[in-house]
Amino acid sequence: MLEQEGEERVQELELQRMLEQEGEERVQELELQRMLEQEGEERVQELELQRMLEQEGEERVQQLELRRALEEEERVQELPPDTFFCSICMEDKLRSEGFIGKSGCDHIFCKDCIAGHVEAKVEENNFPIRCPDPECQIGQLDPDDCRGFIPRPFYCPFSDCSALLTNEGDEEGGPLTESQCLHCERTCCAQCRVPWHAGLTCEEYRKAVADEREENAVAKLMELALRSRWQKCPMCGMLVERIDGCLFIRCRCNHCFCYRCASTMDETHFCQKCRHTWDREN
Repeated sequence: MLEQEGEERVQELELQRMLEQEGEERVQELELQRMLEQEGEERVQELELQRMLEQEGEERVQQLELRRALEEEERVQELPPDTFFCSICMEDKLRSEGFIGKSGCDHIFCKDCIAGHVEAKVEENNFPIRCPDPECQIGQLDPDDCRGFIPRPFYCPFSDCSALLTNEGDEEGGPLTESQCLHCERTCCAQCRVPWHAGLTCEEYRKAVADEREENAVAKLMELALRSRWQKCPMCGMLVERIDGCLFIRCRCNHCFCYRCASTMDETHFCQKCRHTWDREN
């Protein structure tokens, strides 16, 4: 009986221990659940705080944007009638420096800013080119309307260089003429796109080139006329080529002459000088 009572006591203690252990595990489970719930609440609070900060930031941005727009509007109203405010470079400009060549809107910007805007869009092959105003959804620019003030690229005129250059104008905004290639360091004319014509203006140089071309063309024409045995009208100087038939030639000036000797000829088709009326030989 004592032994049986001892075993029962052991079983009772074992059961008590198991209950105590199960209770501790339950307590730990509840504690873990509470911690998870607490962490969830803290996460919710953290997200809510982040949302509030973001919302406050957006409102701050909107306030600053509204303030900038109001300041710009006030600034524009204070400008003299012959000036305007360019919202790209943020500077006051003369109306003569402005560009409004857009369809769909009347936003005005300075030509330098528009030139840079168009040049960048063309290089990116980004078409159509829209108005630079970020809030404008309808304005478009035509690159052809901007060609007058967009820097025009050209190649170095020296054949052993041929580097791509850009004519951006001189310091005073006028057309650039004498220019030095950044690659071969030789001087060229950015307007005529030829090696520098020292001592001659662009107009004088172009006239000289045209005269030289004309002289060369006339010389080549006369050489061809002599070789082909063409005749010149004694009245107006027009060159005439006889293919076949009579020596009698009626020029477009209505003067009649002999194709062989260029003497005046009448309607009888008889030349008094060389005394020929018909000749099929050259």
